Amino acid sequence: QGLMGISNQLVTARVSLDRVFALFEAKPEVMDGAGECPGGGDLELEEVSVSQEGRRVLEKFSARIPAGTFCAVMGESGVGKSTIADLLARLI
Repeated sequence: QGLMGISNQLVTARVSLDRVFALFEAKPEVMDGAGECPGGGDLELEEVSVSQEGRRVLEKFSARIPAGTFCAVMGESGVGKSTIADLLARLI
């Protein structure tokens, strides 16, 4: 039984490793903008709304972040902070 348990663990590890290597070989669906930064570095969002799975997760969000500055987004759970971060990660 001990050998069968080890064999089962090795097979499971092999499958997991195959999945990890498949992730490394996967091509991204969204390609980077090759370092482009529209608007000279300033970031401005005007009335951005996002829906996911049929529900509104962000509605009419506006912000202006000058180039070279830091910005913190704070708020209660579920107000869209992570959605804003996801949007910015795709813009920059």
